[in-house]
Amino acid sequence: MIRLGQLIPGARPLGVGINGAVEGIAAFADGEHKVIAKALPIAEIATELYCSLVARELPLPVAPPALLLDPETDSLMFGSLDDGYPNFAQAVQLDPLSPDQPALARFYSALRDWAAAPEVASFDAWIDNRDRNPSNWLWRSETDWLLIDHGKALGCDPNYPAQNTLHAYLMRAFDGDAQASTRLKRAMIGAAMSFSSLHAEIARDHMPDVFSDAAAQFCAMLQRDFPQLPVQIGNLFPGQATLT
Repeated sequence: MIRLGQLIPGARPLGVGINGAVEGIAAFADGEHKVIAKALPIAEIATELYCSLVARELPLPVAPPALLLDPETDSLMFGSLDDGYPNFAQAVQLDPLSPDQPALARFYSALRDWAAAPEVASFDAWIDNRDRNPSNWLWRSETDWLLIDHGKALGCDPNYPAQNTLHAYLMRAFDGDAQASTRLKRAMIGAAMSFSSLHAEIARDHMPDVFSDAAAQFCAMLQRDFPQLPVQIGNLFPGQATLT
């Protein structure tokens, strides 16, 4: 479900990320809630909403999405409900622009312990998410994180480098451990085989009407790519048989 609401004037810059996110209060049908909101191009708002819906269907832990109206600019914004959790980089005290070795060690240790990591990496492969950086998921506990920021998925920004960054981080976390790499591959393929084209359809049907055309296109993309997803994931592991 996409919450529909209106941002209340007085939101403050969050100071994190490249999209000028703000934190504030939004009014919804069930009352007022804290939100993180971003003013994005319409295509990117549609991408964020749709990917959040797909993630919820799988189901993966994702911050509750919202479509907000900013009354000061009369424009739409993408939002998510904010429970005050830090992002992953903040939680492990990692500066993505200048990481130090202790912070990197904490980062990779946490990744190795994240049970949902293979499923999220498979999800990112399916939606072609090119920007799962350490600031793009929220830390609820050492083993419980919320996904955010999917604006660089589904071909929304074709100039953004094509990469599955979470898979790359996991491979570094398991560097030198061939058995762990094999287990990761099996888990990612197993997760992909648990997905269904129906998840893409359900997400399409729950999109706000204003984004119905974009939702139909996104659904068609995921359904087109779904049959080859296990092979695509296998190709991320050169030197291993595809169905090892």
